[in-house]
Amino acid sequence: MQKTAQEAYPLRQPSDIAEVLMHALTDPTGSIVLRVAA
Repeated sequence: MQKTAQEAYPLRQPSDIAEVLMHALTDPTGSIVLRVAA
């Protein structure tokens, strides 16, 4: 089971978004996170 983007990457501060983008570049599932976060 995959967690939702919010559960896996809680976005509380603008800096957190940068972290998600960084993870997306290295994480194979990053594309999913970007789609949900976008």
